[in-house]
Amino acid sequence: MFLSATRVARCVGLALVVGLSGNVLAQGFPSKFVTLVVPYAAGGGAELVGRVVAQKLSEEWKQQVIIENKPGAGTTVGAAYVAKAAPDGYTLYLASSSLTSAASLYKDLPYDTLKSLAPIGLVSSSFFVLGVRPSLKVNSVKELVALAKAKPGVLNYGSPGNGTGPHFSGELFRTSAEIDAVHVPFKGAAPMLTALLGDQVDYCFADFAVLPYLRSEKVKALAVTSAKRSPMLPNVPTMAEAGIAGYETTFWMALLAPAGTPPNIVAQINASLVKILKFPDVRKRLADVGHEARSSTPEELHALMASEIQKYAALIAASHIKVD
Repeated sequence: MFLSATRVARCVGLALVVGLSGNVLAQGFPSKFVTLVVPYAAGGGAELVGRVVAQKLSEEWKQQVIIENKPGAGTTVGAAYVAKAAPDGYTLYLASSSLTSAASLYKDLPYDTLKSLAPIGLVSSSFFVLGVRPSLKVNSVKELVALAKAKPGVLNYGSPGNGTGPHFSGELFRTSAEIDAVHVPFKGAAPMLTALLGDQVDYCFADFAVLPYLRSEKVKALAVTSAKRSPMLPNVPTMAEAGIAGYETTFWMALLAPAGTPPNIVAQINASLVKILKFPDVRKRLADVGHEARSSTPEELHALMASEIQKYAALIAASHIKVD
């Protein structure tokens, strides 16, 4: 079947219009304020990461980026809101690694984590510290594992709550090291650390908030959960270096948009994000709240999310983890 010259011209013209409209859209973006949805309450470290990103993107784009806090249900409230927003680049989501664990923790979510949201790029990553009470008299992960195996079901570890990053870190350690330890959930990191300082729990996986206690030697750091040592704790080995092969858990943050956001808009936002993450003042401000600037392509972020969804699904099923 052959097309007439007139129909061919119309098709070519339509293709040019579509292509040009996409380029114009990218060149004109953003032409108004952008909303950055943060699934955490104001004042925490994760929310402060969002404020750094919002401020710098505002400066870069010469358009205001407004923070809108939507905490609740393990970050799923914010994710659901963004998944239903218009896919035009004007509503963005500051996701965290909680997004991938929530896919298995919460039933009947009103969105599909990989299909309803468009990855833009990573923003930062942080780590957890395996800390023990000094009175436990262990000086390494190897010694902690040996003690736990000698006293099955006796040692306990604290977490800020069921289904939190430190809880997953603790369960991954328990299963990887093949030890029997009791999980004690608290309502937040502060009461968890108070219990550790008061010898009520034996160890925990803690975030940046534990650093002052490490410096004052009220808590002893045995390892960090990142793939490489942290510049903030250069003398503390990684879990892999400490003998737990293949162990890595991080708390990462990233930008996403509603699925269907034009690829050229995603690419433009990614380019701006990668640019600002190289600024020394941005890297310092992120480091001040325990985060390391970490950029990626949308494809790399998608691969990370897919991998972590599988990892957490298996861990949640094996450990029978349920949210409160």
